[in-house]
Amino acid sequence: IDEVGLGAWAGPLVVCAFAAPDETWTLPGLADSKAFRGEAPVYLRAQLSAQLVREFPSHHVLISVDAGDIDRHGIAKVLPMAMNRALEKLVDLVGLPDRVIIDGEDKNVLGAEFHSKADLKFPCVSAASVIAKVFRDAYMTGMSAEYPHYGFVSHVGYGTKEHRAAIDKNGLCPLHRLSFQPMRGMVETK
Repeated sequence: IDEVGLGAWAGPLVVCAFAAPDETWTLPGLADSKAFRGEAPVYLRAQLSAQLVREFPSHHVLISVDAGDIDRHGIAKVLPMAMNRALEKLVDLVGLPDRVIIDGEDKNVLGAEFHSKADLKFPCVSAASVIAKVFRDAYMTGMSAEYPHYGFVSHVGYGTKEHRAAIDKNGLCPLHRLSFQPMRGMVETK
């Protein structure tokens, strides 16, 4: 299991649970989604995600938590809730896994192992990372048509100078997380 969008200023938190066919499974070129940089690697990440989804259609689950739910419940509560929900749905699809591996520190997911840099060490976590990243980036790119003044195509909702300048100029949109800085306290939307 891995997540994407945890620290973003706008857009959803996306969690993916991926079940590898067996413990020795790997896929050439698979690596942590954040390790891909530039245009060519973005294409490679999208290509890998498409391959994973095509070859393992019932071996992955995506859970998306919108900004409103993040603001209402807090990111610290919605992250383990989303991970647990993804795991439950994955168990419904493929049965009980031998292991549940999650990137990072303990996130209160029953029976899970937590490993620093798991997305680099375990191909199943790398797969979850790639699928989640491609899904979230595509969503945020699509939202740039609805909210064209924020530059979501380039920063996909993360905190950048460009994003901050767009907020200062245009106010907030419904995708912004009001409980995060620098949006906390801003209430107008455009």
